[in-house]
Amino acid sequence: MKQVSYDEVVELLSFKESIQVMSDCLKGHENGTIAQIERMVEILPDGKKVFLL
Repeated sequence: MKQVSYDEVVELLSFKESIQVMSDCLKGHENGTIAQIERMVEILPDGKKVFLL
């Protein structure tokens, strides 16, 4: 799996995906668990994204 930077991920997200990621981060922040949650994105050979949250 290739590691990608946060900026690269943001560029690849659709608007709906961006809102979902921000929503998940906000919930984690409110619960005090955001630093404990590992988020990974796998870029498949066809350019599609798989989010492993």
